[in-house]
Amino acid sequence: MRRIRRIEVTVETDEIAIIRGLQDKVLSLCPECAEAVVMITPDQAAVMAGTKTREIYRRVEEGSVHVVETPEGFLLVCPRSVCFAGDGLILSELTKE
Repeated sequence: MRRIRRIEVTVETDEIAIIRGLQDKVLSLCPECAEAVVMITPDQAAVMAGTKTREIYRRVEEGSVHVVETPEGFLLVCPRSVCFAGDGLILSELTKE
């Protein structure tokens, strides 16, 4: 009789996203948080949240991510309103009371 050995392997990974290229840092007052924060682009918010940029824009459209628009028409996202979990985007409840 043949004996079958079963080996189970569990792999855990961590990911760190370093956002560079903020030479022109924009310190702005977030209209929702009422705090001065360094605003980030939707692309940078997507990297931070581990999702796609389209998901960030969807959240902007539904009003669940804090944003400001520059006089030039660029959209900037409040990083306090975006946080990440292992399985995708969730909204920070830190600023809501």
